[in-house]
This record gives sequence, structure tokens and C-alpha cells, in this order.
Amino acid sequence: MSQGVVRATATQDARLDSLGDARRATRRFALGATMCVIVVLALWQIYAYQRVESYDTDGSYYQVLAHNLAHQHDYVFNSRAHTRYPPGFPLFLALASLLTGEGYPHVIVLMPLLAALGLIASWMLLEGEDHWAVASVACLWLASSPHFFSMATRHVWSDLPYFFVSSVALLLAAKLQSSSRASPGLVIGLAIFMAAAVTIRSAGVSLLAAGVATLAFSRHAWTPSARRGLAVAVAAGVGAEAAWFAWARAHVSSDWPGEYMNSYVTQIMMTDPHRPALGHATVVDVVVRMGGFAAAQMARFSQLVIRAPWLDQVWYSPLIIVPGVLITIGLIDAVVRRRSTLIAWYVVAYLGLYALWPFDEETRFTIPVFPLLFLFAWRGIRRLSEMVETRGSRLILVVPVLGLLAIAAFASWASARAPGRQAMLYVVFWVAAFVAALIQYLFRPVRHGTAAIAGRYGWACAICLFLLCLGGGLVQQARIAAENVRPRPERFTHAGVVSVAEWLRSQPERGLMMAQQAAILHRLTGRRIVAFPVTSDARVIDSVLRTYHVSYLAVVDSKKDEYFEPTERARLVALVSAEPGCCHLIRAGDGYRIYRIGLSQ
Repeated sequence: MSQGVVRATATQDARLDSLGDARRATRRFALGATMCVIVVLALWQIYAYQRVESYDTDGSYYQVLAHNLAHQHDYVFNSRAHTRYPPGFPLFLALASLLTGEGYPHVIVLMPLLAALGLIASWMLLEGEDHWAVASVACLWLASSPHFFSMATRHVWSDLPYFFVSSVALLLAAKLQSSSRASPGLVIGLAIFMAAAVTIRSAGVSLLAAGVATLAFSRHAWTPSARRGLAVAVAAGVGAEAAWFAWARAHVSSDWPGEYMNSYVTQIMMTDPHRPALGHATVVDVVVRMGGFAAAQMARFSQLVIRAPWLDQVWYSPLIIVPGVLITIGLIDAVVRRRSTLIAWYVVAYLGLYALWPFDEETRFTIPVFPLLFLFAWRGIRRLSEMVETRGSRLILVVPVLGLLAIAAFASWASARAPGRQAMLYVVFWVAAFVAALIQYLFRPVRHGTAAIAGRYGWACAICLFLLCLGGGLVQQARIAAENVRPRPERFTHAGVVSVAEWLRSQPERGLMMAQQAAILHRLTGRRIVAFPVTSDARVIDSVLRTYHVSYLAVVDSKKDEYFEPTERARLVALVSAEPGCCHLIRAGDGYRIYRIGLSQ
């Protein structure tokens, strides 16, 4: 009898070992296949970079700051200390230029490399927190996104470096949490990447906030040794952020009274930085802003998922409500079950920060956390599935909720002045969802039939959806690649600014120019450019013109919606109305005009 038990136990152990070997082999294959796809896409991005730079403000800042750090050993831009962007990314570019050389063609190829490293780190993080399939789908979904491809091949921005550094920091923190004893090397590595995150992007403070929240509210999920290591890393990040904040505060300066774009803190305090005439924000303004921008982040997440170039951000959009509900459920579940607590707090802090942030830059700010949002959305789906299985009788509450949503959506759509086609489809979605839920509740055979169909074909439909989005994303990437290889600079957003810079470089005299796109003009000309005050108060503009003895004023027509109000044209009209004859047109081209300034004494 005992020998039979021994044989059965040995057989069971052999089966478990065989199953473990199969799982490890599957994981290795998934890792290898995903890495191969990521590397191939990175090589394609390197080949398909935009051959002519489409100049933008952030890229101009980063590249000039890197040049000045490398050659002047000073953190200055446009003849004054720079206090908006932390120095981590410009310092990286300055060091990388020693190997690659300076200039856009040399540094743009670094973006696909950092993107690929960020995806690999994200895969390792998600695979450790959940399952290799979730990790692979999340990373490949992002890697095949046209928005991701455009960022990696066109822009020298800090978002992809931050994506890499923050992913590595979270990966090291996860290893620290799972280790029985915090090794000094692991703690030092985490501290370095925490500090690097806050010096590359100010959004890195969300990592520090997540660390503090974990130590305060989720400490029981960490061993005492791991908690001490995390505290050391957070302290290193806080020290780096405090040092930068102190330096920036000591060196901040303004071109004109009321200038606010040189400080993030000042921008957050505005009601709307695009319209500074509205003044400082009240508590109500901040609350309304946070609701609107939280919804915007969910819309951007949906854009990355379904490959949409634009989504109507009305409150009743299912592409806002559904991912918002799923991600919220996943985050709550993580904190309650003490699973992926630091990552959950990081996502909460990151989304909270950008809900407070008064600028919506499309998918740019969502890309660094897309794999994490995908993880918690997936967990939200699983948690909802469990609730359906265990608490199916309580789901009757869903029917009136969907009915109220359908009614409210229809009322909002009907009362809107010019509702778009997407808004109409959103209303149809909620009505259809209500009808479907009602039928499911009233007719039990239909409910059982739906469950059987979902159980049999659900995974097949999910795989087809993934492959469809993957293929659609790659097709869109191919179109972007074709535009990159054969660009048409005259269609770029700031083509008029480039023309102004060409004219200014041709002038022998070194007279100062005032312009809204001061960063781009300074980069292209190397000259001191005075910012065009965003105000309709002609006295402020006149004072700046006199203070700096400005010789030229450039007014450029925007090819997109105006970024600031009052517009450049409106500011010019205000100035001419107050000072007739002060602006003499000396050159006009496609989308720009240049005036010589002649102020009365």
C-alpha cells in the first residue's frame, strides 16, 4: 500500500515538473517572440525617421539645452537660465552626442532605442505582476500604435526616455518587493532610476508619491527590509527633485510682467494657460479641470487601443466611461488584495497629476503608462467576470444604471448646439446596451445562451480583435513612414516660423526680434528672441518692446487651432491701435509677416 502511494506521489511530482517545464518553455518562447517583434519594429523606426525635422517648441528646448550643457557647461536657453524643464533629458542628449554627434538626425535615432528598452522593461514588469500573455499583448498593442510610431520617429521629446526610466524603476521596485532581503545593489539601482525619473520629466514626482502612498497605506504587502529599501529610493528621488526646484526658483526670470510659461507651478495656478486673461484658478476651476482632463486621459487610452486619430470627448462617451470603470476596478482590486500596490498607486498619482495639469497634449502623456493602464483594465474585466459568476442576481442593478445613462446621454446630445457623428453613436451605444441588458434579465434562456457563446467564442473574438488592431496599427505606421521618408516641409505646422528664421539669419544687423515661437526661432538662428506677450494689453507689449529695444516683430498664422488667446493677430491689432504707425510691414510670406518696430518717444 505504501509503495503504491509512493509511486502515485512520484508520478504526480513528475507531471507537475513536466507542467512547470512546459510553462517555463512557453514563457521563454513568448519572451523571445515579443522581443524579436519589438526589435524589428525599433529597427523599422530607426530607418523610417522623419528626414526633415518638423520643428517644435519642446524639441528646440531640449536640443539647445543639451548643446549648451556640452559646450558652455551651463543650463541656459535664449540668454537666460532655464527653469521649466528639469535637466535630466538634456544632460542625456549632451552625453549621447559624444557618441552620436549633435543635431536632429543624430539624436532622433535614439528615440526608437529608448522606446524599445521601455517596452522590454514593461514586458518584464507586467509578466512578473500578471501573465506573459497580458504582458505581450499590452506591449505589442503599444508598439504597433501609430501614435507611438510618430513620437519615436519625429520628435525629440522626453516622454520615451521617461517611459524607459520609469518602467525600469517599477521593475526594480517589484523585484525589491518580492525579495526576501533587499540587496544594496537593488536599492541603489532603484534610487538611481527614481532620481533619474524626476530629473527627466517633472511627472516623475508621481513615482515618489506612489512610493510614499505605498509606505503609508500598503506597507503590509512589503517586508520590513523592502520597505526600508523603498524609503531610501524615495528619499533619493525627493532629494533630486528638491535640488532642481531650489535651483529653478533661485534662477527664474520673466520677459514680461505676468509671464507664466517658464514655471509649471505658475501654469497650474492659471484658470486656462491658453487664455491667461482669465486669471488664476479658483477651487471650482480646479475641480472642473480635473474632471475634464481625467476624462481626456481615458479618451487618449481608447485612442491608443482602437487606433483612432481623434475622439469626441463628451462625458457620455463609452470610450471614456468603460475604460474608466474598468481601470478603477482594477486599481481598487490591486490595493485591496495587496497586489501590484506600488504600480497601482503610481497610476493613480500619474493620472491625478495630469488631471490637474491644464494642457491636453493628445496621446503624448498617456503613452508612458499605457501598458500599466492595459494591465488594470484587464484586471477590471476579470474582476467583473468573477462578479457576474458569483453575484449574478445583483446585476439587475446594471439595467437601471444603463437606462439612466441612455436617457442622460440622449438629453445631452439633443441639447447640444452641433453634436457630432461620434456623439450620436455614443447615444446609440447606451440605448443598445440598455436594451441588451434588459433582454438578458427578462429572458433566462437568452442569458444562458449568451454565457455559452461568450465561453465558447470569447477568446477567439478577443484574439481576432487584437490581430485586427495590430494589423491596422501597422498599416497606419507604414503611411507615417512613407511621409517621413518623403516629407513635405511646407506642410509642417511651423513652416512659417522656419521662413522667418531664414530671413532673420540673412540680416546683417543683430536687432532683436519678438515672436511667439521664441524657442524655435532661437534654436534656428542662435539669436536672442523676445517672447510675444500673451495679452491684449498694449501697454504690456509696448513696455517689453521698449525695455529690450526690439527691432522686429514676427506674426505667424497658425495652421492648427490657435494655441493661445488672444491670437498673435489680435495682439498686433491691439498694439497698432494703441501705437499707430509703430509697426511697418517689411516682409510677408506664406503664413507669416515681419514688421519693423518704430515706437514714438
